[in-house]
This record gives sequence, structure tokens and C-alpha cells, in this order.
Amino acid sequence: MSGVCESHPQRLTRREAIVRTGLVAASLAVMAGAAAEADRGPALAAPLRLLGPAAAPVQVAPGLFVRPRSAWGADLPPKGPINPETVQFLLVHHTASPNNYPAGGSREVIRSTYAWHTSKTKGWTDVCYEFFVDHDGVVYEGRAGALAGPVIADATGGSQGFAQLVCMVG
Repeated sequence: MSGVCESHPQRLTRREAIVRTGLVAASLAVMAGAAAEADRGPALAAPLRLLGPAAAPVQVAPGLFVRPRSAWGADLPPKGPINPETVQFLLVHHTASPNNYPAGGSREVIRSTYAWHTSKTKGWTDVCYEFFVDHDGVVYEGRAGALAGPVIADATGGSQGFAQLVCMVG
């Protein structure tokens, strides 16, 4: 795998991270669709419940792990309901921050993104991105409930319309 080095055996290039994160979004959309088909609607009509705290990364596909929201924001709950989404495409954004943060520093960038998105200026209920990918290729759950299934994105203060949002940190 390109981008692998001795000090970071799990390190991915950003291109690999985009592909893999797209796989996460697609996998979650398929799982949610199967659950909706089995339940015939009511389960997806209600807001998703938040996952309990989890310290360990969650394997979502062979070789692909996502660090749960608790890895960066266990103390930062959403300020309103997060509703499910029917996914048709993936949008990739980036933070308006430098890319030279230290290893592990992406947690602080994600926390500041949460502070900005939920501030009085923006007024959103949570970070707008379902997933974040840092400069080492580490994938984090962003918006609450994103690991449980596709949730509505919020980069404009409303639904992006059938999209899952991934944010490159930096």
C-alpha cells in the first residue's frame, strides 16, 4: 500500500482515504437501506440514537477502521436531532485550516470545526460532515450517528440532498 511507513503502518494517502471513506458511506447506505426494507419505514423516520462511548476504532470494511465520535467529541453532543438520509452520492470538502498540525492534532481541528458549526453564527445542530479524514489517513466519525447509518448532512444549514459529506482535515 502506498503511503505506508514504519512509524505509521496504517497510514493512507488522501486518495486512498477518499476511496475508502466512499466505501464507508456506500456500505452504511446499503445497510440502512436493508434495515429500512426489513422494517418498512418507521425505523428510519425517527431520529437516530447516538452510539454509546467507544474508545476503539470500528472496522467497517476489511482493513478500514473508523474512529468513533467519542475519539474527538464525547463531551460535544449534537444540539438538535440528527435524521437519517437516503444516500445517492458523496461530497468531499476540506477544513479551512493548515495541514501541518502534529500527529493526533486532527482531534483539535475537528473540535474547533464543531465549535464553529454549532456557534451562534452558523447555528447548526452538529458538525456538518459525516466523516473526517486527517493527513495521516485516519478516518473519524463526524456527525452524530454516522457510524450507525447515513444521516442528513448540513453544510448549508439544511440537507445537501441525498449526499454524504466527507471532510479532509487541513
